[in-house]
Amino acid sequence: MKTLFIVDDHEMIRIGLKNWIETRTDWKVSDEASSAAECFEKLKTHRPAVILIDVDLGNESGFDLIPVLRKNYPDVKILMYSMFNNPHYVVKAEELGAQGYISKSADNNEFKKGLDAVYGGGLYLEKSLAVSKHKMSEVASILTKKEYLIFQEIICGKTNEEICAELKIKKRTLEVYISLIYEKTFSKSRADLMKKFL
Repeated sequence: MKTLFIVDDHEMIRIGLKNWIETRTDWKVSDEASSAAECFEKLKTHRPAVILIDVDLGNESGFDLIPVLRKNYPDVKILMYSMFNNPHYVVKAEELGAQGYISKSADNNEFKKGLDAVYGGGLYLEKSLAVSKHKMSEVASILTKKEYLIFQEIICGKTNEEICAELKIKKRTLEVYISLIYEKTFSKSRADLMKKFL
């Protein structure tokens, strides 16, 4: 049965999604949650076919749910749903084990297509994000592991100070890495880099 569990911290979004899904598709929203804790509590007695998870759950990250779900509920499919069209998030969702990623700007037909693809056992990536993911894969092949890690942080909008703190490296060291990234990606600046890969 096509049952969907929605995990989103915004009540109005959950209500809107449920209304659209149950009146316009053959899916049924079997339950919903606003946080990771609520999601896992409800999963103790309920098994949906697909869980739709927002990347941003307020003070939590929807990404943190994926490994736990994969370990404890391997039969349940996961579709990440977000306002972020960041290719880094797409790659991260896939690496963690989600079966699909779709943005909140996707049209209704694409959203339904994504649900059905994941339900059927396939992988789904919104068409407009596929090109960006391909670019990310190309970049990964020309950067070292450390450079690619810093590249991902930049694409996510992190400042140099935030990157230094997170990766525990000195400012000058980071600047050297960034210069190498610019050189290898033929970028003139951070803005140029963001424009090319977002």
